Amino acid sequence: MKFKITTTILCLFLCSFLSFAQKSATIKVTHFPGNTTVKGESKFIAPDYIKLSTTNLNCFKFLEVNVYVKASEYEPAPYKFKLEVKNNSSLPVSVSTSLWGLGTGGRNTLDPGESYSSTKNYSEEYKTFKIYDVRFMFDEAAKQRYGVSYESEHLDCSESLNSYLQKVKAKKEKEEKIKNLKKQINNLGSDESDLTQKLTLYKQLKEIDKTGSYNNQINSIEEKLQKISDERNKKTKDINDLKSQINNLGNSKKDLQEKKNLYKKLNNIDEENNYTNEIQEIEKNIDTIEEKEEEEEQTSKEENEDDEALTEKEKAEEEAKQKKLEEEQKLKEKKEAEERERKRKEEERKKIQAKKKAYNDRIENQRRENNAIASSAAASSAGILYMLGGIIYDRMGLPAKDLYTGSNFHVNFDLGYGISLFPIAHNSLKTTTDSNGDIVTRAPNNDPTTALTIDLRLALKIGYEMEYAGGNIFGRFEPGFSPIFTDFNTSYGYGAEIFGGHKNIKLYGRYESGSRNFSSNNWIDPEEIGEGAKSNTTYQQIRAGLKFSYYRNTRTAKRDHLIFGVMEDYFDENSASVFSFREAPSKPLLNLLSTPSERELNPYIATGYFFEWKRDHTHRLYVEIHPNYPITGEVGGRSNEGKLFLQIGFSRSIEGFFGKK
Repeated sequence: MKFKITTTILCLFLCSFLSFAQKSATIKVTHFPGNTTVKGESKFIAPDYIKLSTTNLNCFKFLEVNVYVKASEYEPAPYKFKLEVKNNSSLPVSVSTSLWGLGTGGRNTLDPGESYSSTKNYSEEYKTFKIYDVRFMFDEAAKQRYGVSYESEHLDCSESLNSYLQKVKAKKEKEEKIKNLKKQINNLGSDESDLTQKLTLYKQLKEIDKTGSYNNQINSIEEKLQKISDERNKKTKDINDLKSQINNLGNSKKDLQEKKNLYKKLNNIDEENNYTNEIQEIEKNIDTIEEKEEEEEQTSKEENEDDEALTEKEKAEEEAKQKKLEEEQKLKEKKEAEERERKRKEEERKKIQAKKKAYNDRIENQRRENNAIASSAAASSAGILYMLGGIIYDRMGLPAKDLYTGSNFHVNFDLGYGISLFPIAHNSLKTTTDSNGDIVTRAPNNDPTTALTIDLRLALKIGYEMEYAGGNIFGRFEPGFSPIFTDFNTSYGYGAEIFGGHKNIKLYGRYESGSRNFSSNNWIDPEEIGEGAKSNTTYQQIRAGLKFSYYRNTRTAKRDHLIFGVMEDYFDENSASVFSFREAPSKPLLNLLSTPSERELNPYIATGYFFEWKRDHTHRLYVEIHPNYPITGEVGGRSNEGKLFLQIGFSRSIEGFFGKK
């Protein structure tokens, strides 16, 4: 019992499992009547059924479950159990019962007040029974009344008839709401107002209908709205530019002619406003200036005639006065131009801030949505892993039949969970805004990242073992993924291992060839648009160490094995597309390649350490660590620095020893 608890805690730690809805219940015998001594022999004597004390049935309150026992005529199984289930609800109920892990009659339908019982002989006293696959059954009248099918879904532990009907009603209301939302969407058009309303309805639909996928429709509408917004912004910018040019012009005849032309362009672009009055006003001002010029020309002509009579002193005074007036006018125009420029820059600054805020708001909203999706994915992954783990590790360590006897053929199959931390180069490209508020891309420092995956290790060994030596050939496959679907792993390996020495302490050696295939993509970051990370690395590995084998005590037939030592992975130039180093990061500890030419062809070496604890017919705990593993991927450098590569896992070991008994 303690071993099973330890196993469960370790699995939870490795895989971060979550609980899921319970659709079954168990009832366990808690008190059993004693035996009677007959002619010096203890026997169980009960010719009639005796009702047993059991744990309370906290689920399916509308069922009454009782367990009875009497003496069996079959001596190897002296206890004859009877499981009785009574339907106390107002509707027929379909229910299945079983001994824990063994069927006892399948599924039965009970009318209101009806009971069902099944019997079976067992050798154990304190049994556990399971109640599952519980459903309400509806006749035609009930189907019409409640709007349900012939039978209900599998009921949850806490469900009653009322709660199930409420759930059916809520489901129908939800479907009707989804139908109405889709109808509203189909009735809308394609202008900006309708697209905005469509976007709101699709987001509501996404929140309600978890079974559907509306991201494509939402993204398409957002792109259309963005296109409309961009076109409107461009038009607004063109209008503002024309107005800014107009404001920067003065009131000279030349500037008024330019203003007139700009207003005509503005009249063609800005459909919401009519600038005919401004154009007519400018034309009037031009006519006034032309009339004034004619008058000034005539006056100048007359003044020229008068100037001939003026003295040189009077002429100089008049010129100085006129020059002063012109300078004052230029200074006034300069100040007006500076004020217009200040206002233009202020408006431009506000526009840039608004663009940056819109970008930041969009990124933050997408990040929150991605985090919600990641949380949902993690919960779903954990539920699946928990359910699969319950199958893998259930009844682990039960007594085995084919035990090791000193000289046997050996077949071993491992199945279980593990975790991989793999260093990988990330090809990153992110979006941001520039000083004008426009969206641009930037390539950040492509620092190495670590792919973290939960793996399902499948391993098979076949070989022969004696007291003082043995060997195996093996193959393994380790598919894996991260709970939020950012990292993936499809690694495999195969090879052979040998060991020899004393029956308790042996030298251990192993050769392995394989491929490590990892990928990583940070889709949660909405600013990340790079290709991510992908590494496909082939390798050859050599291990050397010690193997300790022993029995825990004189009563057990299962051995424990401890194996630990050093390992080296060898690569060549074609092992991966990019390595983070172009030299070996450290001198090899083993250097077991057979010839100098082979060592010349394998310049990349990564040294690591391994530890393994295995118990026959039960489990295998393994830890493999490379402190300085080469970084591979689509982006790399030429430094000699590596990163940590760690694999740790706990698998169930199923095996048999054949031959000598």
